[in-house]
Amino acid sequence: MQPAYNEIVWQNYTSIETPLNATNLNSMSHALKTVDNRVVSADTTKANQSDLLQTLKTVTYNTQTGLFTFTWWNGNTFTVDLNIEKIPVSFSMSPQGVITMTTSDGTTYTADVSSLIKTYSFVDSSTIVVTVTTDSSGNKTVTSNVKDGSITESKLQPNFLADCRAEVNAAHGYATNASNSADSASASKLVSEGFANGTQNGTPVTSESPYYENNAKYWKEQAQAIAGGGVTSVGMTVPTGLQVSGSPITSSGTLAVSLASGYSIPTTTKQTQWDSAYTATNGATNANTGNKIVKRDSSGNFSAGTITANLTGTATRATADASGNNIANTYKTKSESANVVISTTAPSDTTALWINPSA
Repeated sequence: MQPAYNEIVWQNYTSIETPLNATNLNSMSHALKTVDNRVVSADTTKANQSDLLQTLKTVTYNTQTGLFTFTWWNGNTFTVDLNIEKIPVSFSMSPQGVITMTTSDGTTYTADVSSLIKTYSFVDSSTIVVTVTTDSSGNKTVTSNVKDGSITESKLQPNFLADCRAEVNAAHGYATNASNSADSASASKLVSEGFANGTQNGTPVTSESPYYENNAKYWKEQAQAIAGGGVTSVGMTVPTGLQVSGSPITSSGTLAVSLASGYSIPTTTKQTQWDSAYTATNGATNANTGNKIVKRDSSGNFSAGTITANLTGTATRATADASGNNIANTYKTKSESANVVISTTAPSDTTALWINPSA
């Protein structure tokens, strides 16, 4: 509900702030009318005193007795007893199915529920033994176990025994095969032993045995006898550039060959180049042969055709060519570097040493 009038703080004398005019007077008149209407409405809707006396004034509750007390304005009271003292605080049930309930005030009530309880009996059979145990909280546990040796053929899967018999027969077959293999292995062992050292099961064979002189040990002994006791030491020598370690071997060991210090062997990928170099060097000659390396003879000379070279220093005087031609008139001495030209025609190079074979 909103206020009906806004208060005006009047001045004690005529003031333009609080004028006594129609606006302020009408505002007060309107507020009085609103209040009057509210008073009339409240009087119309108010409750009668006789009705109010019939309304509830208070409600109290006693926690000890469980008693509610209702009080009206006219003083009348009304109580409701919840009988909480009669609520059971403990239960128990006898083996016969009788439940006993005890309330907080010591009153007991019983109820026979045996007709609602079914009895179950756990009985041992010829194959099952039943055990019932009770823990510290009174909980019971039922355990069933199969009796040892109590399972008969009728309790098994129909094909179980047939499958077992099939496996047994197969096992017998495997055992027979294994026995035959063992016998064969034993026989092979005797043969191997006979061929190896002329014994069988550690006993030397007799002269009638096919292994008497037909075994590795016999022939080893024969070879040693022929060799005068056999080889007792094996050594190795190597050419220059190689070295050997582990030599000699008197019992067992390994002979290792390696390069001596400062020597090397060409690799496989360079072998062709090494072979070509060897062939060219080995084919050197002092004869005038094309595409051959020059090799001086025992006097330090060699044969050649045209020689083109630069002369540095002074050349020894020549009096004749290889054919006996006199070349004295055509010889020029050059103490400086010059070309040597052997030709019947004078060269254009005036600084060249010209040898005319026909002069």
